[in-house]
Amino acid sequence: MPLPSGYIEMPLKESDWRTRYELEKRIVPADLQEFEPVVPGRFRTPWPIRVLAPLFRFADTTRDRDVVVRRTRDQVVVARCGWSVSKKPRGTNQIRVRLDPAHAELAPYLVHRALAEVLAKSPSLRVETFLPAWMPAVSHEVEALGFIRRTSNKTMGMKL
Repeated sequence: MPLPSGYIEMPLKESDWRTRYELEKRIVPADLQEFEPVVPGRFRTPWPIRVLAPLFRFADTTRDRDVVVRRTRDQVVVARCGWSVSKKPRGTNQIRVRLDPAHAELAPYLVHRALAEVLAKSPSLRVETFLPAWMPAVSHEVEALGFIRRTSNKTMGMKL
């Protein structure tokens, strides 16, 4: 499936926490951010972990990759998708999509892109995804592809 015109896809380095942070800060609804603030600490990896990262990657049983989609006219990141593929013939594969709701037309591309990567590398394992309720375009697309809603979660809070 081609990327819609007006957008460009670029790889996202594992160390590029700022791009992930800035996208989440902009797209997560304000009422959610009251209870789960989008703060740099959730995205920035502490230096001891960064030093040990090559060892962790060697021992890890999955291969991860992420890409971002930028609007070409101003280079603003409007979406991110990624996938985790099992290195072994068991387990599950994962796809991840974070999409600015103002760019819902990207949902089919992002879901197909991530799923194609997973299926090309590991076609026999189950594929899972977790989607927040505020991304209905992505939910609609994964369900249209045959994903089955296994659970529906509610996280509740109260301000005192």
